[in-house]
Amino acid sequence: MNDQLDDLRRMLTEPAGPHLDDEKLAEMVTAELSGEDVDVLYATEMAHLGRCPNCAAAYEELASLSFTAVAGMAAAAYAMTPQQVLVDLLQAELGEPAAAAVSETVAALPLLFAQPPATPEAFDVALAGVSLPPTQSAVVAAARRYLAALAVYLASSAAAVWGRAVDVQTAVSPQGHQLQLQPAPGTAVPVLSSAETGDAWHLLSRRVGQPVAWHVSVRAARLSATGCALMVHVDRPGLANAGDRQVTIAYGGREETAVTDANGTAAFPLVPIAALPTLQVTIDTFSDTLPDTLPEQPGQQR
Repeated sequence: MNDQLDDLRRMLTEPAGPHLDDEKLAEMVTAELSGEDVDVLYATEMAHLGRCPNCAAAYEELASLSFTAVAGMAAAAYAMTPQQVLVDLLQAELGEPAAAAVSETVAALPLLFAQPPATPEAFDVALAGVSLPPTQSAVVAAARRYLAALAVYLASSAAAVWGRAVDVQTAVSPQGHQLQLQPAPGTAVPVLSSAETGDAWHLLSRRVGQPVAWHVSVRAARLSATGCALMVHVDRPGLANAGDRQVTIAYGGREETAVTDANGTAAFPLVPIAALPTLQVTIDTFSDTLPDTLPEQPGQQR
């Protein structure tokens, strides 16, 4: 109570001196926003605020507005994703009529780049052989000029995908067994996605086909921020030769084919991480000469 009376007496009896100008008030608010100790750095000015209601009110109003603005900018920066930055850049250049093509193209880009292009020439090489709708050609040309924003977006897309649970649908096609990967709606059971972390990811382990099931497992080894090596292992009880089996993966309008080695593993040296949850894996199981049923064992009842 005595301190409050002293402050009031000082305000009424001591001259406040000249008002602080707007530049000085802004300097003090900026220091406070930066976490500086304004009572020490601006001792004279803070003493003036204690004696001058007008300057104190102006300071409090400026500080309140500044803190609100900074909080708003921080929230906006947190909400602004790398994808949105790239979309905004492309739409600003191409205009609102291209909005749909921009969104479609940006969503597809992570599936096409196993590593961010560092030069326009690398961009062209990565898209060589990729068939895109004519409406997307202008968007691709614009994206080529924003390689830095594209690189950040590709890395963030891969980081969001890595280690995420996947679900698998299986079907039979003329080429063999097909596995269609898709993001799991929740946490998948271990047989679908393991708990491995770091640079190795056990993407899936599945048994497909009847009456003697094939065992298919897929592992990914991260090579960079956006690319990985993919190993597809295929085996079956009673299989005489695990090698020379054709495995095809498809993603983003692309197809790659590899042949299993003697251990039954087909290797794909560089695949975009962002493509992993939407891969289609086709395994040629029809070239095998193993009968559809296991041979009858001696003494087995029919």
